[in-house]
Amino acid sequence: MSTGAGAISDLALGSLSTDRYTIAWIQDQQAHRYAVESDTTPVSGALEGIAGVHTELDLSLDALGYEHFIVISDGIAFYAHNTPIPVAEFTITPEDDSTAARTVLFEDQSVGMIETRIWDFGDGEISNEISGEHTYIEPGTYNISLTVTGPGGTDTNSLPNPIVVTTPENAFEMADISVFGGQPVIHPVLGTHSDALQGFQISTTYDDLVITMNEISIDGTQAQSLAPEFIASDINTSGSDAFLYLAVIFDTLPPFDGRTMTPGTNQTLCTLNYTVAQNTPLGTTTILYFQDDLGDPPINNIFAIEGGFSVIPYFIHGTVTVSEQAQFLFIRGDSTYDQSVNIADAIFVLDYLFSGGPFTVCPDAADANDDGAINIGDAISLLHYLFSGGETIPYPYPGYGLDPTPDSLGDCLP
Repeated sequence: MSTGAGAISDLALGSLSTDRYTIAWIQDQQAHRYAVESDTTPVSGALEGIAGVHTELDLSLDALGYEHFIVISDGIAFYAHNTPIPVAEFTITPEDDSTAARTVLFEDQSVGMIETRIWDFGDGEISNEISGEHTYIEPGTYNISLTVTGPGGTDTNSLPNPIVVTTPENAFEMADISVFGGQPVIHPVLGTHSDALQGFQISTTYDDLVITMNEISIDGTQAQSLAPEFIASDINTSGSDAFLYLAVIFDTLPPFDGRTMTPGTNQTLCTLNYTVAQNTPLGTTTILYFQDDLGDPPINNIFAIEGGFSVIPYFIHGTVTVSEQAQFLFIRGDSTYDQSVNIADAIFVLDYLFSGGPFTVCPDAADANDDGAINIGDAISLLHYLFSGGETIPYPYPGYGLDPTPDSLGDCLP
């Protein structure tokens, strides 16, 4: 090794072994390096990226053989290194679709020097663990990513295909919704069940300081269409420990006709009709929890099926978030904006799509399946729900409300 002409004012050595070392020095007010690594050709030259007059330097090699320099230039300390950007790699097991609650195992297999890592599981939860497990409570489509950061920079990698978590074959569900202070709300309780139902019991807790519960109702629901012969309900108001329950049996009186609710997905069992406290601060969040052993005697959440058996459903609780009041509320499915949902709304959508009919004054209302677009699927969803026992129209339905899902359809017009 030859440094050429010029006085050397500082010298540093970093070494891992006899075949991996780096020598650094300052010559003509510029830092230089000479690196030797195994059988490769030595690398020699000026240390780039630090301007000014170099007066002092220090050098160290980390365990992987990467160089770390401290250089004093014009009286200021600068740090330089040749550590490469880490490469984010990971495994998720299993990757196949499943029902809630779905637990996956995750493991960081990234390459390079890593100082921090952040897992994003796509459901608002994050982690900085090397490996572990994560459970998806609610159905949905979730994108998993891992971001790793080291001295060399940052890299992010995402799972090629999202994790799809579906609703279990037996479940009680309430939608996550946005409300405003003083709003009257009709919040549907949905049931998904694989067996014909002879009845059901529902019990939930709520915060009476945020919500004034007015009624538990089956009006306008699939349950009401079966004309149940036994209905019992109660609302217990006690602040943050308030609760309610509802018990319904379809056929209890002679002549017994074997009336049952056919198996289905997201069928409306009842609605919780409540009012949000007028002065509730923006951003306040409260949860309607399905909870067992409420009341005296205690009531549990069950589906009653033929043969005198009960099925315990999976719970998908409903989150209520207080936001600013929109100028105009809407009922989903009400494409004609006439305050009701019926066959005319499906005809209106089809007329607009295929016969040059007028555009709705409330696009969110016409988006009956809440997929962020207006297309033939909205008419099919409406007709299937109205006449074939299909899935309940997503919130806000059957009452007015705010759209809980962001989209680009635009606001309703007056």
